[in-house]
Amino acid sequence: MNAFRRFRDRTSLTQEKASELLGVERSTVAKWETGEALPRAEMLIKAADLYGTTVDDLLRATADEDDEPDGRRAQEGTA
Repeated sequence: MNAFRRFRDRTSLTQEKASELLGVERSTVAKWETGEALPRAEMLIKAADLYGTTVDDLLRATADEDDEPDGRRAQEGTA
């Protein structure tokens, strides 16, 4: 599960409510949760505050999801 969704779920917010509180479209929150997009810096701060975490924790949790099972970082464009 994506870190943005995990932190949103912990606060019991729907995508609709989170988007309303953050001042963005619900589809924007959905894109953050699917990894299709990442929020801009100012939105990272707002999201971290809303979800009761830090920007560092939010980004680290998201980055950890990109790691390979053996702990190596996934490389795009490699076979």
